[in-house]
Amino acid sequence: MSPWEIHSLGVQVVRDQLVRDGMRILSYCDVLQIDPQIWFEKANGEKCYVMVETLVGTLSEDACKKLNQNFLLKFIDYGGYYAKVRVVDPENPTCRTLFRDQSYFIDYRGLQYIEKRAAKVGTENKDIFIIREC
Repeated sequence: MSPWEIHSLGVQVVRDQLVRDGMRILSYCDVLQIDPQIWFEKANGEKCYVMVETLVGTLSEDACKKLNQNFLLKFIDYGGYYAKVRVVDPENPTCRTLFRDQSYFIDYRGLQYIEKRAAKVGTENKDIFIIREC
């Protein structure tokens, strides 16, 4: 499978779960290197975004997407989430290559909140963004 096919699969998994959870999808994009991939609206009207990272195999289970701090400042008024989706070959979990006709399983454990915190960077106080679980 190409990197785009794997990424698209991850975006679909997250989008479908949001719909099952009752969220209204405002837009989504599965183009590589376009962030955020999904915009949705909660029942209370809050608009939120999701940055999806799709990984292949179990070797990268502890990896988390590096957050572009300047990029996230553009979305400071919205709820931000990170979603890690792993696609794994059940016969060879450490394999980093998947083929279209093979079986695989999906490991997706839900959204992780992107938290804004005040921090001292050098001599300046700045807002930084972290993924709570990473």
